[in-house]
Amino acid sequence: MKLDYTNVPATINKKRIRRANDGSLFIANPNAKDLKDMDKLFIRIKGYKKWMPHIETEMTDEVMLNIFQGKGCYIVGKGPSLDNLNASYFPEDWPIIAINEAIYKVEGLVNNRLFCMHLDRFKITTDAHPITIYEHYTAFEDLSKAYLFSRYSIKGSFLSALYAIQICKKFKTSEFNMLCFDAAVNKKLTYAKCTNAKAEQGGKVTRFLKHAKQIRESLRFVPHTFTIPLVDSIEISETSSD
Repeated sequence: MKLDYTNVPATINKKRIRRANDGSLFIANPNAKDLKDMDKLFIRIKGYKKWMPHIETEMTDEVMLNIFQGKGCYIVGKGPSLDNLNASYFPEDWPIIAINEAIYKVEGLVNNRLFCMHLDRFKITTDAHPITIYEHYTAFEDLSKAYLFSRYSIKGSFLSALYAIQICKKFKTSEFNMLCFDAAVNKKLTYAKCTNAKAEQGGKVTRFLKHAKQIRESLRFVPHTFTIPLVDSIEISETSSD
């Protein structure tokens, strides 16, 4: 039987099933039978005696592969140039992954398959396909069309853009167009006004320079372009594959 958080049993083998701050499930001092029985009911987090519940969605690995394999992908950040984004920046019928609140600008612009990558706990309301971790499943009201994964299943920094790139690589995306990642191009260290998000809320804004370096490193040897929408023209930093 596959369970979700709404009907996780209180105990297993007379031991209480506990829930950690990251949303994972565990029991104190599990023996071999406990581990085996928990494995039957839940998804084991690799390398840990911790589990996540099964949540049935239509976005299986097979479906994701069909969407991304052999195609490019637009990944949309929250830099200030997001305020200038319009439909003309999506000439190809590629899937789009909007990072967090960027979805509010992108949604409704085009008919491309649209995803929202969101790894935080605060709620996002969207008709796009959510991409999120099991640990933060409560960020979306409807998970029936979400792609869910464990934060422990992907190595590297816990950064939404990096996870988006890694997921695209997993499903054999052929190239990337990185839109509105201003810090990687013009070193503007703020968010677009349309996101209603404060760049300082997550720490010093200079962190965006570190993030930009990490993003560039993750795109090495992969065809990619950084695009900064301007009011009257397009600024492209480079198109590269090395």
